Amino acid sequence: MALIHYNFDSRELGRKTDLLVILPDVEWNEKNQGKKYQILYLLHGGGEDYTCYVRYTNIEKWAEKYQLAVVMPDAENSSYMNMVHGDRFYSYISEELPNLMQSVFPLSRSKKDHFVAGFSMGANGTLHWAMDKPEFFQAAAVMSGGSGFGESARYIMPGKADSQADIFHCPFGGIEHLAGSDGDVYMLARKMAETKPREQWPALFSAVGKEDFMYPGSCRFKKYLDSIGVPMELHTGAGGHSWDFWNEWLPKILEWFGLAGTLVEE
Repeated sequence: MALIHYNFDSRELGRKTDLLVILPDVEWNEKNQGKKYQILYLLHGGGEDYTCYVRYTNIEKWAEKYQLAVVMPDAENSSYMNMVHGDRFYSYISEELPNLMQSVFPLSRSKKDHFVAGFSMGANGTLHWAMDKPEFFQAAAVMSGGSGFGESARYIMPGKADSQADIFHCPFGGIEHLAGSDGDVYMLARKMAETKPREQWPALFSAVGKEDFMYPGSCRFKKYLDSIGVPMELHTGAGGHSWDFWNEWLPKILEWFGLAGTLVEE
């Protein structure tokens, strides 16, 4: 098992950035010649960084089980956006990063082998990427999120009126600018449904704990997707906005992806 700390100069960010890459051990013999890894892009939540899955979950063990390459980038507290006051994290994550990873590592370029998942802020980043570029992913899964940022705003900063104190000031220019922006998952879902062929849509999965402040919003978003004809599986259970819940559901998500469990032909 290889755990690679990759540091490089990002063109989109205009500076160095870090990520972790997991590559399971493979015997590169004649049988596997020309084959590639399936790949999971795993997005962290707000207040975390690119190391959190390795520190708090068994992601290395699960990657070995499925012979899955896992890429864990750092997005700071950007909401995975091209920020109004900050760096171009969405362009970095969705364009620069995949091209770099596929040029450096033996990763499949086929849609059927691309997956993305994330929790909380990373859940919204997951849906942003998957619904903006549905032709890139076979499936996308979110934990404790995926309903937009309104629930987080009400929970984290009740009563705060000063946009400079708003955690959405840098990504969006303030929470009042979220609706209709590239971070509005309702808008992204509607746009995908109206402009992208159904056969391009990735399979969607959402898991949220009933004690999580994101629970009501996740249920509302599921109902909205139903109303516009976009399928998404919603799974609920005991748990809050915590690593206990995410560590329980991440292996279930990997099983749901239907991974090959071996190297693949592109």
